[in-house]
Amino acid sequence: MGEKIVDDLGQTHVHRDLSLTNRNDDVDDVIDDDDDDDDDDDDDVGTFHTATTTSRHYRIRRMVGRVGACAVVIGVICLVFGLTATIVVVSRTKSKGGENPDWIDMRWEDDGTCLPERRMAKDGPIYCNNGNGPISSSSDGTSYCGGVIMEPNSCVLPTTGKWASPSSGGESYVPPPPLPRHFGIAKINAATPLCETMGELISGNYKGEINDQEWVPKTCHAVPMSPFAWTRNTKCQATITMMGDGHVRNLFTATINGLRGVRAFAEAHEDREAKSRGIAESYFWRLHKDGTASDRYAVHVDTYARNADIFEDCPCDEVEKCLRIAFVWAPKFEDQLRQLHVLTNEKSDVVIVSPGNAAEPTDALPYIWTAAFDDLLREYENLQLGVVQYPFGMQPEGRAAALAHWTTNNTAHAGRMSFLNQKEMKHVPTNSKNMTKYACGLGKVNVENDNIIAIKPCTDLTDTAHVRALITVHLDALG
Repeated sequence: MGEKIVDDLGQTHVHRDLSLTNRNDDVDDVIDDDDDDDDDDDDDVGTFHTATTTSRHYRIRRMVGRVGACAVVIGVICLVFGLTATIVVVSRTKSKGGENPDWIDMRWEDDGTCLPERRMAKDGPIYCNNGNGPISSSSDGTSYCGGVIMEPNSCVLPTTGKWASPSSGGESYVPPPPLPRHFGIAKINAATPLCETMGELISGNYKGEINDQEWVPKTCHAVPMSPFAWTRNTKCQATITMMGDGHVRNLFTATINGLRGVRAFAEAHEDREAKSRGIAESYFWRLHKDGTASDRYAVHVDTYARNADIFEDCPCDEVEKCLRIAFVWAPKFEDQLRQLHVLTNEKSDVVIVSPGNAAEPTDALPYIWTAAFDDLLREYENLQLGVVQYPFGMQPEGRAAALAHWTTNNTAHAGRMSFLNQKEMKHVPTNSKNMTKYACGLGKVNVENDNIIAIKPCTDLTDTAHVRALITVHLDALG
């Protein structure tokens, strides 16, 4: 067990001096060399618990309504990475498609709490791109790297925050500036229907301004990056569990920041020794009865020894509903089979798993692994499974084909499985080096001379597109 520490909220956590390693050097898995000679690799964190849930047999394929929202462009302001963004005022009046959801103007606010392992050093220089820049400064003197604040004692991933509606202001009401386009909030009233299959989702392209582009399917649209949208039909609680290596942790980190509406962020992770003892991360969002919402992020260490539950159940007599998301560090087939109990203990509705990747260079897809997940789906009839593969690096031929065949031709669990090859929807930034990991990576946290690997703006467009696609396909499992 680790040393107990107390965070800014006075909560006690078990801590084992998790000095977070550079994304390029902590690889107890295998370096993933993709086809573009990308070099920003890291390995990852997580050991978690989650499971299957209540009865949801119907398939809801419509979101917040098809609303023909009235939008008025009121100006081009707001400097982001040296580019301009258009601010749109969305009318709250009813139009042909209905009216905008109440939450569209709500914005997440950090309340200042942070786990010690997620804070930058209080003293000493903080370097961008291993000390080679580029660091930019805003008018108030704050330093940024790829859009991420690079100031001493700043927090990489805040522990808690809240959403609240802005005051109406009567007829003169002006909503807050729009969120970045890649979250899909500004386009929720699209005329196209919600996508139903992964095939529909991957047929599209990126649209928008440089550094604020959104993956747009040709014939349908993806669910917005919003906890309000994801839980629109949830009756009490919805639980998503992600299991795999560093690429899956990228998805988890992009999910938290995307749901919060954070434009740019860096990702940190624990070292190899901490991962060998079991580690997980969790995110708990609550919608309160007064219409406000709050959330909490946590890191759980020594989970093999403690075998502890990660989440408490949603107190549905006190709140309207909850969204619970977990990440379990389990890069290998054996690791994932060892922790299948996690997927049921926490009442998971959707499981997102990445089998093997470069951590498994020989066996394409072992029968014992597929059989275990078939059994899981058979026992928990409301559980849905999204399988993702990062196809680059030293992997056996035929893995992608085997995964596609297993998920799409599985008649026993038809409509409950999907497969996403992460070469799809890949965003290649303009005039910028492509990188193996989609999220920008921090070298160390809570120590001096922190580094962030930011050769591109840290907007993580690819992982955001992947997360939206996976949740869109499995949205009905959440309520």
